[in-house]
Amino acid sequence: MALNIQAQTSIALQSAARTAAISSAPVYTGQHHGVNVYAVLSSVTGTTPTIGINIERKDPASGIWATLLGTVATGANTTYVLTIFPGATVTANVSANQHPGQNLRVTTVLGGTVTSYTLSVAFELLP
Repeated sequence: MALNIQAQTSIALQSAARTAAISSAPVYTGQHHGVNVYAVLSSVTGTTPTIGINIERKDPASGIWATLLGTVATGANTTYVLTIFPGATVTANVSANQHPGQNLRVTTVLGGTVTSYTLSVAFELLP
């Protein structure tokens, strides 16, 4: 008997002004086979500021987080859609051809001097 798995949305980070690098709480993917991650970056201020956004998967054996997919660092207002799914066409900094694992999180990497930035992140878990 096949499982009836529906797409599900989870907010990893509510839109808010931030002043430091962050790691979101883990998002449990359950029986889902893939994920689209929507990240909206705006209002970046500072001296030559850049911000990179990474999607990390937790290794169930060691508990260590490892980067699955990351964006190019930017200081511009932008919206990213990152896809992790078995069979996805691999595109650098956009999509990865692999299973997302059981636990994912979002982290940021700051470059230059970042005074403030606004970021929101949502996960769309795919059947």
